[in-house]
Amino acid sequence: MATKVFKYALALVVMLSFFGVLGLFGIGVKRVLASFNAESQNAYNSLTSGTLLMSDLIGTNQCLSSPNSVSSITTNSQICSDYPLAQNINSSNDVQINNTGSLLPNSASISTPSSCGVQDFIDSAGNDIALASGTMNYLQPGPTNLGSNSYAVDLNGTNGYGETLSYIASPGPQTFSIAAWFNTTTDGSVIGFTNSQSNTGQSNWDRQLWIDNTGHLVFGLYPNGIYELKSPNTYNNGTWHFVVVTVTDTTVNKATVKMFVDGVHVAGTNKDETLPPPPPGTPPGVNYPAQVYGGWWHLGWSNATQGWPDGPTNPYFTGSLSQIAIFNSVLSGAKITNLYSQTSTTSYDNLIQSYGPYANWTLQDNPISSVYTGTVGATNFSTFFDYSNNPGTNTGTGQGTFSVNSNGPLGGSSTIFNGTSYIKTDSGPPTSFYASPGPQTFSIATWFNTTTDGSIIGFTNSQSNTGQTMWDRQLWIDNTGHLVFGLYPNGIYELKSPNTYNNGTWHFVVITVTPSAPNFGTVLMYVDGNLVAGNINDETYLNGATDPAQVYGGWWHLGWSNAPQGWPDGPTNPYFTGSLSQIAIFNSKLTSADVSTIYGSADLAQYATNVTGAVASSNSYWPLTQIAQSGLPCNYVGLTISDLSDSACVYPVSSSACPNYPVVSGLSVNEPLNINLGKFQFSSFAIGNIPSTMLNLHATVSWQIQSLAGNFTATLIHNSGFVYI
Repeated sequence: MATKVFKYALALVVMLSFFGVLGLFGIGVKRVLASFNAESQNAYNSLTSGTLLMSDLIGTNQCLSSPNSVSSITTNSQICSDYPLAQNINSSNDVQINNTGSLLPNSASISTPSSCGVQDFIDSAGNDIALASGTMNYLQPGPTNLGSNSYAVDLNGTNGYGETLSYIASPGPQTFSIAAWFNTTTDGSVIGFTNSQSNTGQSNWDRQLWIDNTGHLVFGLYPNGIYELKSPNTYNNGTWHFVVVTVTDTTVNKATVKMFVDGVHVAGTNKDETLPPPPPGTPPGVNYPAQVYGGWWHLGWSNATQGWPDGPTNPYFTGSLSQIAIFNSVLSGAKITNLYSQTSTTSYDNLIQSYGPYANWTLQDNPISSVYTGTVGATNFSTFFDYSNNPGTNTGTGQGTFSVNSNGPLGGSSTIFNGTSYIKTDSGPPTSFYASPGPQTFSIATWFNTTTDGSIIGFTNSQSNTGQTMWDRQLWIDNTGHLVFGLYPNGIYELKSPNTYNNGTWHFVVITVTPSAPNFGTVLMYVDGNLVAGNINDETYLNGATDPAQVYGGWWHLGWSNAPQGWPDGPTNPYFTGSLSQIAIFNSKLTSADVSTIYGSADLAQYATNVTGAVASSNSYWPLTQIAQSGLPCNYVGLTISDLSDSACVYPVSSSACPNYPVVSGLSVNEPLNINLGKFQFSSFAIGNIPSTMLNLHATVSWQIQSLAGNFTATLIHNSGFVYI
């Protein structure tokens, strides 16, 4: 090929497969996907010909960057074969890159833009980024109605989907709209909502939109029973369609669910959803069209295959998705028609934004630049530190599974207890405050969020939740939603709030206990800064007791108590279901002014200052905001780059062969490195324990190789390497 000045792009897609399942001491890296572009330019406008032809070797399979054609150079779009990487730490496997073209520069440099993170789907509304998981193709042709600059993401129907980062607290979306463009020829899920961030471990699921086995669109809710709305026509015809579903409660036991396709109202009428009886504890007159729970959205996946009459065979979506938006309001028919009539992505996006979406995933993302660099939390962790004035003395150890609620009180996060998990604390006897007679003058302060009954905190003479023979100092929500605090001064004493607080919003409760007069104690309950129960001398000691609480040494339990055993208003479930945050124990009585000041803290930092001495000195303080094992996958995956031509190690730099195991973690080469452009071996390593929420997510990094060859400047860009963790 001869020309004066020419540019051409050579694309090489390298797909490496890392098989395995995340284990306690290893990671399951499923696949690395890499794309290469090469650009060459004749710097002097002279008549010169040449090719820069790159190839990779995976085992015995070779994949070329471009066909070695005399007449033209055409992008090679084939996907190279998978190759395995063992799942255990210190395992590795290799890809060999080779320059076999006629342009053979003697020197080059390799560097990265220092971008390392998790591939994401940007939320242009700014509330809920979605992380990419599984196999997918970006920048595919989008809805034809929205012009030539419209793009989509293609999902393979096997493992590709997006999982959102933000936890939406109970009762979850109730009045809302879903809008999405889709193109498919088969069944599968467009979107779904469950109480698990990933696509495993969910125990509640509804708000699901899918295409069934016959091509009809179906939307499912579960207001204490199955409800489906189904389109009369089919839409699995391989063309783009625009679907909108709106949900709102209308009158008692009735709700309105409507479906619009391509701007036309196709299913649902006013009050077409009959609501079964509401869940126990639902405030009078409150309608919940959807199931009551907190959770996350999933793009291209739902759990509709489980238990739904018209559920799809495949929970994943196969085909193209674009422009998915969620609104915390009901879109009118006029607005929906207006959206469908737009003829460009710009006008469509502007209109979506003007309607005030909660989230807007346009799915126009460029895989090179759409990188999320924030933390990714673990779904299961066990250490809860004590940040009180006795730091480290009363660490809590989690028993069971916990997850993170990013929407905690005071602008922070919190810990989600699943109704079977709890935290046992380290300090007990012989620590003076916890040895017999146990706390007698004390205060408990905590934030909580729940929709059901269960225990917030309890004190027993056993460190675990078994084997106790004494228990009191217990705070719980009873079966009707009231807060109850229980003591046992040789007999049962309960203090109960007049109002209920199992309404799925954050509340701040403080209990103070102190002796006040012979045979009398004062127990006060404050909720959201206000005194709601208790007064001077309201606790009468029984049977000769001389202390407000039962006399014994013991341990605190967070998210569990023994209140179901023998207490008149005890909860059905001894465990807590919901979110807890900022639990503090004081060996003093908080005053009304103290409670008001602590409740009025502007943020978590001020709250921590207030409960560690500025207002009162806590004896134990568990913020429950830490995200154990958080971080980016690049902290857990290592890389070496070998120059096979002279047996040198390019990264990390060494004149000898690369180490069998990288000394440092990460995939970023911070400074340009001088190299000979020959054969290269890229070795990926599993180097650390990966948090389970990172399983299947894309970790991304890019390399750039630039070189001079005669009159040509050649640049090879390893655009994006995806490590499915």
